[in-house]
Amino acid sequence: MSTEPERHGAVEGSAAEHVGVPAEASPGRRAQAAEAAHRAALRFIGRLAQLDHAAVHATIETWREAMRTDSRAWFAAEEAVARAVVASGRQVEQRPLLGHVADAFAYRVWYRDASSYGPGLLAPEVRIQGTEASGQYVGTLAMLALLVRDQVDPAAFELLYRPFAALIPVAELGRE
Repeated sequence: MSTEPERHGAVEGSAAEHVGVPAEASPGRRAQAAEAAHRAALRFIGRLAQLDHAAVHATIETWREAMRTDSRAWFAAEEAVARAVVASGRQVEQRPLLGHVADAFAYRVWYRDASSYGPGLLAPEVRIQGTEASGQYVGTLAMLALLVRDQVDPAAFELLYRPFAALIPVAELGRE
């Protein structure tokens, strides 16, 4: 017997039950859970936009450690989130959120203050020791994990949100 669904954190009724939305929940209850997840994702983006370069460096380092430790688990969690977005029908919500993360990261986090980089000054890439793409990738996955938190295994959510857990505690995002 295969253990693939458990290892990959696939969308299962039991995963939804871990965060209070039973698989057999009414359409109204599922809609409420989806709205709460969407609000949490939006709040996360607002908090993401306030991070400074030192905080972004910390998130990238946490992600790198997860990759060094068990990249297979990271990629499995990422796949579980992708499947959950589709299975839950949240692609429509996902699209604008992806743009909001990109804009927040590029204009509010990375290049927040044009006077802080230029000839003779350390560019954000040097201060953060990573690329904008790395930070945006990690932030985007954390946001998507929030969007489908009620649809994925808690371990998959925890792994993808780990880079931000200390900086933007989930409890502060007011899931419900």
